[in-house]
Amino acid sequence: METAFNSELEKNIEQKVNLIKGEFSPSEAEEILCHLIDKKINFHKVRDFSREIRFGINENSSSNRIEELQEVRERVSDIVKEAELRGKSMKIKANIEIELV
Repeated sequence: METAFNSELEKNIEQKVNLIKGEFSPSEAEEILCHLIDKKINFHKVRDFSREIRFGINENSSSNRIEELQEVRERVSDIVKEAELRGKSMKIKANIEIELV
């Protein structure tokens, strides 16, 4: 059975998914964003560890990306602190582009 999504996917191999869209308090925004970043950091750590255990490869291929994500996490925390100081809420939009390659 073909769904509308499958039909659209066959026509266009690039899709956009709206992951986050809304206005949040600083603490909610920090929880959402830091959780996503932490999950991505953990993904890279687990993948490197798995490769080391399974194949004996200790290449730390994700170390640069982990460092980038840690810097992003710090920037997010700085933005959250600024929003708290100003008594502002935070509008967040996070779209994901998926392309079949």
